[in-house]
Amino acid sequence: MRRVAVILAGGKNERFGGGVKALQEWNGEPLIVHTVCEASFWADHVVVITNQIEVGEALAKSPALTYVEFDLMMDDRPFEGPLTAYAQAWEYIRDQIDIPFTRIWLIGGDMPFVDVRVAAELEQYLLKLRKTEPNECWEAVVPYIKGRYQPLHGMYFIGPDPDTLPKGLSFESWLDSVPIYKMTEEDLMWPDELREPLVQCVIGFNTEDEYKKCVKLYQETLLSSMDDDDYPDI
Repeated sequence: MRRVAVILAGGKNERFGGGVKALQEWNGEPLIVHTVCEASFWADHVVVITNQIEVGEALAKSPALTYVEFDLMMDDRPFEGPLTAYAQAWEYIRDQIDIPFTRIWLIGGDMPFVDVRVAAELEQYLLKLRKTEPNECWEAVVPYIKGRYQPLHGMYFIGPDPDTLPKGLSFESWLDSVPIYKMTEEDLMWPDELREPLVQCVIGFNTEDEYKKCVKLYQETLLSSMDDDDYPDI
């Protein structure tokens, strides 16, 4: 088996005022660099798919990724949504990597709280389901947080076929057609230190205001996790 992380870093970015969401600063570096680094702690290989040349440039010049194995794919069908982008990445993984039972962690490129600890738990949950309930043929575990699917932090054994994928099909409609386990917060017997990351990891942003809120939340989370001795002298 092999672990592959797929990061979807394309889209129109229309609501973001013309900027590229994946290039916004996060903890001192472009968000896409932060995401690839986080994904690499779990994955054997990282695939980034984008329609933005600047994303590739940011990855190429980042010293933080010197020893990280990743591939950059240009989106041949931009602006058709995340499911179409995932379908292209799935075809690449199937044709180029071609290892049976490859586990795929799908990640949104505008989700700064992506968390490798959550990915590891989703992976173990999926493997456990396939072992204990073999007749169900589970192909994915997808978080279901705050009343909706969160497919861009899911764990998959399967992907959509780009040749047969209907144009405009939503991610949720595709999920309805495959054996996926809908993981809710109630399913998880996790310690408190993992419950909060589960909820935070699916937070994304589409506008500049939402990005600023994410930065503020990150700063508040960082401060709340510091011991008294970690605070700087004033």
